[in-house]
Amino acid sequence: MQNLGLRHGEGQVPYQQYAWAVPGVADNIIPRKRRGNLPREATQYFKRWFNEHISSPYPTEEEKVHFVNVSGLTMAQVGNWFINQRRRNPMTKEKRISANQHHNQSESDEDEEEEEEE
Repeated sequence: MQNLGLRHGEGQVPYQQYAWAVPGVADNIIPRKRRGNLPREATQYFKRWFNEHISSPYPTEEEKVHFVNVSGLTMAQVGNWFINQRRRNPMTKEKRISANQHHNQSESDEDEEEEEEE
């Protein structure tokens, strides 16, 4: 790494560890590609499907392949969109919370039944 003549302990910070702070070094670094939003038409199509299937918003593999063909996105992008939408959507959040509460209640009911049998 290029030495800028800075020394530790002289009240100066050695910036050579940061490529962006060293003149000329950052010019040779390829910047990461910024994440872009998905096409509006694709997300509208996905949202419409999602809202029509809110009780079970899990597209089958065949439906995902259809989404890939219609939208031009990759299978990973389609799958990630649905994963993120389920996490972000208040209806599916409530459903997960109530399912967890129901599951926990069922477990505690089973525990009580076992205790009564003993």
